[in-house]
Amino acid sequence: MSYRRVLILIIFSIVWLGGCNQESNQNTLTPIELSDREETISNAALDNLYGYEYIVDEEKFSSANLWVETYEGADFQKEETFLRGKIEEDGLVLFGYKKSFDTNIPSFVLSTGGASLTTYDQQPETEQYDWSNAAQTMTSNGHMDITPGEEQVIVVIGYTFESNSISGVSSEFLEDMDSNLDEAEQYDLMHVVKVLFE
Repeated sequence: MSYRRVLILIIFSIVWLGGCNQESNQNTLTPIELSDREETISNAALDNLYGYEYIVDEEKFSSANLWVETYEGADFQKEETFLRGKIEEDGLVLFGYKKSFDTNIPSFVLSTGGASLTTYDQQPETEQYDWSNAAQTMTSNGHMDITPGEEQVIVVIGYTFESNSISGVSSEFLEDMDSNLDEAEQYDLMHVVKVLFE
């Protein structure tokens, strides 16, 4: 079975299961736990899969935007828009990560509600970084209250290419990235996955 088909099966099974466990809280984004079976299936296609269930007031929210920002140190390089889609009262935001076998370059998978699956492969200049010696860390955010029009960090992936040890970002960085951007200086390269509900 192909990588893309496995991902689609995982996403649909999680969406179906998520619909069985809806909570009454409004305007929240909460990490979901994958079952052992879902973990096993996702590990066949991805190195990491993160899922968040959103619950929103439909009178205040109608759409969600998902994107990835790339930084070198604390210097912003570019923004890649993945998905802009209409949302319902509840659904899922999914983020996947897969290393390619030859370059260790990540791939991202994002989905929201019933919107279509969107993927993106980060392709930095191969001579710029020695991926064979890269150290990587990944930090994901926890439960979040959703505020209309406010950007929120879901996942941060950081790399160094000259050190074998690296630490994740702090909770302060996840909550207020702009005020704590100096933390990004510990990385040669950083991907920040963000979501914005409107």
